[in-house]
Amino acid sequence: IGTDRKDKRIGLNEIRQQMKSDFSETDVIQKIVLSDVRISSNGNVAWLFADRNNTTSTGSIKYRRLTVIFVKYDNNWLITHWHCSAPLGA
Repeated sequence: IGTDRKDKRIGLNEIRQQMKSDFSETDVIQKIVLSDVRISSNGNVAWLFADRNNTTSTGSIKYRRLTVIFVKYDNNWLITHWHCSAPLGA
């Protein structure tokens, strides 16, 4: 987890601390709107692709692309992978 070489985190507590640090360095997201949402599945695996617009506390709108992978475990869909990126020019 993380974009810097030193940001490698293992385990829920380390990931939680990294996310707190990351979010403290950015504008607060006030609203998230998903569009062009595509969901597919095969057995116990599902995946979602979407365009994502974040409206921040400063009023700026930031376009991102979102990919989420789910696995069904004990009759519950769990997120096993989450990736959000900013395309060139976004």
